[in-house]
Amino acid sequence: MARPTPFRGRLHAMRTVSLALALAASAAAQRTNDVVYTKAGAVLRGLEVTVFESTTVRGKQGTAPFSMPAAEVADVEWGDAPPAFAQARLLLQRGEFRSAVQLFGDVQTLRPQVRADALHFQVEAAVAAIGDDKNAAATAARHAHAFVNTHPTHFRTPRVRLLAGRAERLAGNHAAATRTLRALDERGDDNGLRPQLHVEARFELGLCQRDAGDHSTARATFQATTQLATAALAERTAHHEAPALRSLHLLAQSAAAETFLSVSDWTAAEAAFQALTAAADPASRAAGHAGLGETICRRGLAEPRLADLRRCQLELALAAMLDPTGGDPSAKANYWLGRCLLALGAEREGVNFRTRAHTYFQIVLDHYPGSRWAEPAATAITR
Repeated sequence: MARPTPFRGRLHAMRTVSLALALAASAAAQRTNDVVYTKAGAVLRGLEVTVFESTTVRGKQGTAPFSMPAAEVADVEWGDAPPAFAQARLLLQRGEFRSAVQLFGDVQTLRPQVRADALHFQVEAAVAAIGDDKNAAATAARHAHAFVNTHPTHFRTPRVRLLAGRAERLAGNHAAATRTLRALDERGDDNGLRPQLHVEARFELGLCQRDAGDHSTARATFQATTQLATAALAERTAHHEAPALRSLHLLAQSAAAETFLSVSDWTAAEAAFQALTAAADPASRAAGHAGLGETICRRGLAEPRLADLRRCQLELALAAMLDPTGGDPSAKANYWLGRCLLALGAEREGVNFRTRAHTYFQIVLDHYPGSRWAEPAATAITR
């Protein structure tokens, strides 16, 4: 039986008069405390944001009008958001996605801007919580599309479109996901507004093609994603999205090589990852070594060739040591180091091999809770 979907009722329709008055008084007292973070690094305080849309952000700063293009805005922090909103965002950052979904659903506010943002983050958390639950994925996709339909011009709507495509992919609805993601990809970066979103949509499209079994097309899409990310980085070396773009570039590089793993073409996978180990930047080299380690481990388990697992351990250790970002290569390395220990067993690794393996899995859960390796790590611990 599928586990219950993580959505709860959004906002209570009925409120007591006293609660409504308290909320209204709080909003009146604090609404000039919104903070706008710009892409240039500036922090604008003491604002009341009344329009938060995909083209413009407007409001007041004291009695003076305030307006700036949405392309210049990185984020907004709401001064009158209730405590549940901040607590839910913290849970989201810590990877406690199901709890975050529930808490975002409990947010009570009279202010429409905060209410809409709570709905956006609830969708964000719900998609992150999907795992392998196709029912939860389908529910998250419906809620994402509902947000888009009711907030067509909202600042967060392009991001929610991406989440809708991701949820559709995870639900196994590849045709719907492809339509959603292609529509987003074809919009480009909205004239520089969202370069990260454009690259992420292209990457997600590659994942959709991979999941549908079209590995050669997926490989071409991942390669195109790396080129797209490289072009975006070349134009925005000091851009606030540069770290995310570098991460997507790295993920796309690895994903292109991983398409060979999907069809158990170990030789081609090793060659692709070996090429990455010669890259100029340390992060790509780390990804290459992590991919080599995974390939060797998968091949050793499939054939079986347990003697090769020692080489696997060396490659994974190199990946963890070289990774300057502490990102996907490190998470992958720790996960597969744990898998290697389990495969080698007590005869080769001693009686405490399982405890040591679980230590690696726990590192993934503690330090990389939002990575793609967190869920398999959690599964490995419970087996």
